[in-house]
Amino acid sequence: MTEDNEQLMSTYPAPLGSDFRISQVLLEPTLTADNYRTRMHDLLYVEEIAQYANIARSVASVRVTNELIQLEFHSKFIYFLVDFSLFFPD
Repeated sequence: MTEDNEQLMSTYPAPLGSDFRISQVLLEPTLTADNYRTRMHDLLYVEEIAQYANIARSVASVRVTNELIQLEFHSKFIYFLVDFSLFFPD
């Protein structure tokens, strides 16, 4: 992982469903210049948690090595490099 990626990950850690708390900003009826940044970050966290939940319901198996992550969806395999870039084997 590059230094820039490490800095971003420390500033914006990946959301965990167990740690997420709905902030008051998400419940405010209008989007304003004052609440925009917090609201967008919270909405991105909600989206990430939903994606994790959808993947968890669909994945039949996961195999992780030092270089590769293999996910099985409906008898088809998807490969990611450890930096989560999509990888298509020959």
